[in-house]
Amino acid sequence: MIKIKTQTTKYLLTTNYKLPTSNGFMLVLVLVFSGIFIVVLSGLIGFVLQQHNAQKVKEKQEQAFAIAEAGLEYYQWFLAHNPGDIYNGQGEGSPGPYEHDYYDPEGGATGKFSLEIDGNISCGEVSSINITSTGWTNDDPMRTKTVFGRYSRPYLTEFAYITDENIWFGVGEDVVGRMHSNGGIRMDGLNDSLETSEKETWICPGYLGCSGNPTMPGVFGNGAGWPLWRFPDNNINFLGMVTDFSDMKAQAISNNTYLPPSLDYLPNAKGYKLIFLADGTIDVYIVINTKKLGSYYLNTIDQHWYYRELDHLVKNQNGYTPKPGIVLDPGCSLVFVEDRIWVEGEVNGKITLISAEIGGGPTEIIIPNNITYVHNDGTDGLLLMSQGNITIPWYSPYDMKLSGIFIAQGGRFGRDYYWQPEAGPVKGTLTLFGSIINAHTGTNAYVDENSVVVSGYQQSINTYDRNLLTSPPPMMPYSSTQHRLIEWREGAPE
Repeated sequence: MIKIKTQTTKYLLTTNYKLPTSNGFMLVLVLVFSGIFIVVLSGLIGFVLQQHNAQKVKEKQEQAFAIAEAGLEYYQWFLAHNPGDIYNGQGEGSPGPYEHDYYDPEGGATGKFSLEIDGNISCGEVSSINITSTGWTNDDPMRTKTVFGRYSRPYLTEFAYITDENIWFGVGEDVVGRMHSNGGIRMDGLNDSLETSEKETWICPGYLGCSGNPTMPGVFGNGAGWPLWRFPDNNINFLGMVTDFSDMKAQAISNNTYLPPSLDYLPNAKGYKLIFLADGTIDVYIVINTKKLGSYYLNTIDQHWYYRELDHLVKNQNGYTPKPGIVLDPGCSLVFVEDRIWVEGEVNGKITLISAEIGGGPTEIIIPNNITYVHNDGTDGLLLMSQGNITIPWYSPYDMKLSGIFIAQGGRFGRDYYWQPEAGPVKGTLTLFGSIINAHTGTNAYVDENSVVVSGYQQSINTYDRNLLTSPPPMMPYSSTQHRLIEWREGAPE
C-alpha cells in the first residue's frame, strides 16, 4: 500500500484539473475512416465510369464491325446482279473508295461503310475480286473497323477429276482432292476428299471390271475412302462448260499468240510442237514427219474395242521445222492453236493453251514428255484445253510428271491400249498435279483378268492444285456465275 498525505489529496480535489476523456480519439478515428471511405468510393466511381466508357467503346467497335461486314454483304449482293463489276456500278473512271450509308431498319442512317475494290484481271476477265470494307458509326466516326473479303466464281480447279461418264479407279490409282462423275464410280484406289456421283444406282459394265453387268450404288468399290463417298449428287453440266472458242481465237489474234492450221505454212505439215521454256517464252515447231503405231481404244458408248494407227511419234530432229517463238502478253497469256499440238516443257507464269478448230473437227493435244512448273507456290499455272482428246502416247517417260489443268472438252484424257511387246514394258508412276476434266472416260492403265497392269502406268497419283483455286490461268471455266466468299479476315489485306 501507499500512504498519502491528507493535504495532497485535498489539493487534488480543490483544483480545476480534469481527467482525460475518449472524445478526441473518436474524432481521429472518424476522420481516418471517412478519408478511407472517400478514397474507396472515388476509386469505385472511377472504375464504374471506366467500365461504362469501355462498354460504350466496345459497343461502338461492335457496331463499326457489323457495318464493315454489311459492306462485304452489300457487294456480294451487287455482284449477283452485276457479275465482274469492280467499280461499284460507276465505271472505270471512278476507282473508289466507295462510301455508302448504313441504315438501321428502326433508326434510319446510323453509320457508313467505305469500300476499296480491286480485281485480278486476265484477258479482260475478272477471276477474283478483293474488297476492303471499313465501317463506322455516325456518332463516333473516328472509331473504325476494317474487314477484308475475296470473292470468286467457283472454278473447276477445286476438283482433281471430273468426268461425264462411268469410271473405275483401280488399285494404285489415287485421287487427292474432290472427284465427281455424272455416271457411276467404282473406287478401288484411295481418295482423301469427297467423291460424288450423280447416280443413285448404275449398271457396272464388264470393261470396268464387273461381271454380269450388275446394278451397283452410285459409288462402290474396295477403296478405304468410303466415308467420303456421296451419291446421288448434283450434275456438273458439261454442255454449260462449253467455251466460246471464237472469242478466245480473236483474243489470241489481237495478242499475236495465234497459230493457224499448220497446212497454211507447209503442204506436208501435221501440226505443231510447242515447248515451254523456263524464261516464260514458248518455242514453236511445225511437225512434218511422224511414225504410226497401232493401238486399241474403247468406245464407251457402244462398249466395243477398236484398232487404230496413231501418228503420234515425231521422228527425231527431222520431224519438225522451227518457227518464230511466242512471247506472251503479261495481261493475257493465252495461246490459241487451230491444229493439233505436241506439248512439253517448263511453265513460267500462268498460261492457257487452246487446241481447237473453229467450224471443223475436234483437235488433239499430245503430251510426249513431262510438263512441270518453274515455281510451285501458285505463281505458275497451266490450262491445256482440247476440243477433242488429250493423249499420253506410248513413248512417254517411264515415270511421268504433269502439272496443269487438262480439259478434254469433247474427248478424254489418257492413253490407248498398246499391245506388248511392241509398246515396250509397262510404265512406272504418273504423277499429276492439277485437274483432269474430260467428257468421256479415259485411263492410263489397262489390266488383265487378274487386275495386273499390262499396258500403261502401274500407279497414278492425281493431286489437285489448291494454289489455283482462286487465281487460275486465263479463261478457266467455272461451274457457276455467282461469286462466293472464298477468303475473309479482320483488318486490311496483307
